[in-house]
Amino acid sequence: MNSQKIQCSCGQLFNSRMKNCPFCGAERVLDHDGQEFLCPVCECRLQEHIYRTETVCICGKCKGLWLNNDDLEILTSERSAFNDDSLPGKYVRGPIEKRVGYVKCPVCRKPMVRNNFGRISGVIIDICGDHGAWFDAGELEKVRTFVAGGGLQTSQNREIEKNKSDIDLLKYKVKDLELMEKILHKWKFKRYRYRKL
Repeated sequence: MNSQKIQCSCGQLFNSRMKNCPFCGAERVLDHDGQEFLCPVCECRLQEHIYRTETVCICGKCKGLWLNNDDLEILTSERSAFNDDSLPGKYVRGPIEKRVGYVKCPVCRKPMVRNNFGRISGVIIDICGDHGAWFDAGELEKVRTFVAGGGLQTSQNREIEKNKSDIDLLKYKVKDLELMEKILHKWKFKRYRYRKL
């Protein structure tokens, strides 16, 4: 597979698949000015739209939203969601949507990965690691309600608890291995000793 090289602002060439320049650490800047994006669901042209403070791309037909990585980070942050008075007070998780197949990224046209936002939200979004995320109609509001209701904190707490239990289990396994090592060591020593007699 032939990989393209791009030039960093520091002047060095590096693989276009890398997110950061390995020489200076600068983030790769993706320039998509003037590029026409197509809706990954209905294949019609996406139009620019102002959502809160950010410019996003919206499909006029299915009302899906395309957010680049910067807009995704801003609009799904706790800071942005906490300041949004238009969101409902409580997040109610609905059934997980069952879509067959994967949709293509509007920028690179490669299949996107489906991911449960925050691991526990129940909102499945389509993500392109290089370019951004696709939200079907209403999903961004659900995600922002989840964030504003403390969902990310709950998800982090669950992850911490899981890590603690994994560490505890690992401790027990290490103790078992140490015990087994002692037993085997004694058995080998006795076997060696009795062979000499």
